[in-house]
Amino acid sequence: MSSVLGEHAQSGDTCVGEMTDPRVTHCICTATPLATLTGHATLAAVQRETACGTFCGLCLPYIEAVLLEARFEAQNRPCSRVTI
Repeated sequence: MSSVLGEHAQSGDTCVGEMTDPRVTHCICTATPLATLTGHATLAAVQRETACGTFCGLCLPYIEAVLLEARFEAQNRPCSRVTI
């Protein structure tokens, strides 16, 4: 249990706000790293191709955040065209 709740679980303090690393980095059900999902265009595509977000659903907001960030970065990349 201490690996899930961090060092505070060992002392009996399981306050969520004090966990050592509350970041979600993987879909728990499929063990898929969320960082690998940036190539997908939509949540439906992620679910269809990886099954992430189709079981318990806890990773859904994180998947949506990863996809939104990838779209934002793609739209704000500097233009690589060279004009002569």
